[in-house]
Amino acid sequence: MVAAWGDPQSRTQEARVILGAREMLEGPAERWLIPTANGETRLRKPPFGYWASAVSMAVLGEGVLAARVPAVLASWGTIALTFLIGRRLFGERAGLYAAGMLLGSWLFFRHGVLAETDVLVMALMAAAVYAILRARDVASGRPWLHLAAIATACIALTKGPPAGCVALFLVGVDLVDRNFTRNWRHSIAWRFVSSGAIVTLLLLGLPWFAFAALNAEGHQLTDDFRNSIRGGLGHSEPWWDYFPQMLLAILPWTFVWVVAGLASLKLLLFRKDMSEERASMLILYAWGMAVFAPLMAWGNKQPHYLLSMIPAMMLTAGWAVDRGLSYAWPSLRPAVAAILNVMMWVLLIAPPAIVLAIANNARPNLQPIDWAIPFAMLAIAGGLMLACWKWKRLTLAPSLIAGVASAFVLVMSVWAPTLESQGYASMARQLRERFPEGRFVFRRDVSLTLCVAMRQIVPVVDDLELQRLAAVPSERMRIVCLYESEMDLPPLPNYREVMRLEGGENDITVLTPTPLVEPVSMDGAKPR
Repeated sequence: MVAAWGDPQSRTQEARVILGAREMLEGPAERWLIPTANGETRLRKPPFGYWASAVSMAVLGEGVLAARVPAVLASWGTIALTFLIGRRLFGERAGLYAAGMLLGSWLFFRHGVLAETDVLVMALMAAAVYAILRARDVASGRPWLHLAAIATACIALTKGPPAGCVALFLVGVDLVDRNFTRNWRHSIAWRFVSSGAIVTLLLLGLPWFAFAALNAEGHQLTDDFRNSIRGGLGHSEPWWDYFPQMLLAILPWTFVWVVAGLASLKLLLFRKDMSEERASMLILYAWGMAVFAPLMAWGNKQPHYLLSMIPAMMLTAGWAVDRGLSYAWPSLRPAVAAILNVMMWVLLIAPPAIVLAIANNARPNLQPIDWAIPFAMLAIAGGLMLACWKWKRLTLAPSLIAGVASAFVLVMSVWAPTLESQGYASMARQLRERFPEGRFVFRRDVSLTLCVAMRQIVPVVDDLELQRLAAVPSERMRIVCLYESEMDLPPLPNYREVMRLEGGENDITVLTPTPLVEPVSMDGAKPR
């Protein structure tokens, strides 16, 4: 919640959800089925994410923090589900370590507080995995399979194609258990069909898509699908691009996960005596590959698409830490202990040094918070080290997990927002103060993040319409034209630049119509 409150809204992906939710509340009831963003129909994504934020905003108010509450709850739900899945597969302590490391991993902490669809997909995927594992361990499992169907339908209503990852995981679990070669009627996939869970999935997931297809803008769904497969809008990358992104996504636990990956391969290839543990590890591999294989084949590649497989990666790391530090695998202990000890010292030294270095470069003078945050981190890390090594009150892994999570909160949620001298909220405030009666329009393209800050629909007009507005006396005095400076548009006749707003993801250029007659002073000189 601290992170959701402190992180300024700056991403277009999040702005779409916030605007869609706000316009659902302010517009006619049909917008709950056919969402809009800045007044334009938006069917490129299903509406479940809009629904979640709209319900939250209806209860808590139409602010950015209220829109982010469902994402925060989804993130906490993912942490809880990671613990439950880990406990079921490898034991309680492994699940606890995995949940803690998930909280303190870069990609999860950065995106887990934003009102974006990938956060909800991550939580729903974890819920589907847990329900399938519960159904796997009982003869019938009908209620759990229906819960898995509900989670899958919600994934489809959130983002569409990722719902297929649940089907791949179902098949992966059956391959691990060799159900297709033993008795296919006992397979999870067949039980999913015979229990009626497939009907639940179709009844919940299909109606909205059928309704949207009948809308005049229904082609947006197929257009976005084709564009995403091809990797359009500047998001096309080679298939191997996700490998380095994975290593960055789980920082600072990357080296722990690499050691865990090598140990898991050793388990699968050489430890034939540990059949139950091998099956549990194969299930984690099935989860990871059910998400990762489609992502590699998909044209559109973005780092936050990896969110749905981060819990599986952290479960592998949690398993390695548990097995190494508990002497269950004596050969694993030296590597795990060495990495965790080095990380503890890095935690003590690196974050305070990085904060001071960045603050010294970003500000003319260091602020009190630039000193308070490093001292707080030193106190936390030092206290944890003493509790771990001298007082023996804590063990190494929980101490490090707590320290990393604390560093993320202090640096990313409390200190980093103070570096932004001017965000979109400040831009909107300046525009309202400078043009209290202004009629704002965007030139050619829209900045949805600025629309969120301005809390109003700002239409997009072309240059011909702007020329027409400048010729209407009643509009000439009110029209205020905005566009993102990076668009590098040619000068607009009969308009002049009056200000440039800086500090957001992109700068905003502000134009107003030129006066018909230049004002002069009493002595005939033009005023400065």
